[in-house]
Amino acid sequence: MKKSVFVILVALLLFPVVYADEAPLAPPLVADDVKPDVTILEPLDGDIISGDYYVAAIATDDIGVAKVEFVLDGIVLHTSVELTPDGTYEWFFDTTTVDDGLHALVVAPYDAAGNFNDLSTIQIIIDNSGAAAQQGAPAGNPSVMPDLPPFPSDVDQPSVPSAPPVQSAQVPRSAQQAPAIQPQQIPRVEDTGEERVPAVVEDTGSLWMTLLMSFGIIAVVSAALVVGIQKLREPADVPEHIKMYVYANMQQGYPTTSIRSALLQQGWDEKVVDGAFKDAIGRNESNEDNLSY
Repeated sequence: MKKSVFVILVALLLFPVVYADEAPLAPPLVADDVKPDVTILEPLDGDIISGDYYVAAIATDDIGVAKVEFVLDGIVLHTSVELTPDGTYEWFFDTTTVDDGLHALVVAPYDAAGNFNDLSTIQIIIDNSGAAAQQGAPAGNPSVMPDLPPFPSDVDQPSVPSAPPVQSAQVPRSAQQAPAIQPQQIPRVEDTGEERVPAVVEDTGSLWMTLLMSFGIIAVVSAALVVGIQKLREPADVPEHIKMYVYANMQQGYPTTSIRSALLQQGWDEKVVDGAFKDAIGRNESNEDNLSY
């Protein structure tokens, strides 16, 4: 019995050794040196973008893409690891977080082996200057706006008084509640066979009073309207430093639209701005007349 148990134990110990040579070998590991491919869908090379912009790219690899980095001017601003339902890697780029101007955008995909592709570089222009700056931009580079000189900060900016509202004339209470003119009742004359002559009652006093009160109300309302219109037509009081600011910038060749936009953004009333431009134009014409002599 003991000999049988010993034989069984020896057989169990030798079984894995005998069949070890016959076990199939695992396939050799193959090094992955293939770089992923990438195609930038949005934006395109040379595009001008602003605000919140949707950046999208397609990345593929023979084994699989591990992540995609979005690099602006050599700095990684976003990393995407998941595909969108349409099969792209995306980034919602807030362009206001960087300076306006020309930038280099790179979309670099990585695979699990660490291979990456950073050759997809495009040039983009970020411009968050607004429509007003676009209208006044110099020729040659419409996306770049010249900086205006700083607005004078040492001068208190007075609030421009607005024209007082036109007050309607108050109608006298007596006119609002003027009693209606009641015709006088003509007494009935019994038919006695004699010729009847109707009595004529002249009640013109109250009628004239009503007419006079109506003319008075019309005169008061008309006077108030005339005063209001004259105040609206009066030119706005333009501070002297605003006049000099507009005149100096026009002399330096800055576009009028840019100067006007800068003043309006500072909170100045349109009438004050228009008055400053009229003053500057008048000075230019005066200087031209003096040069002609």
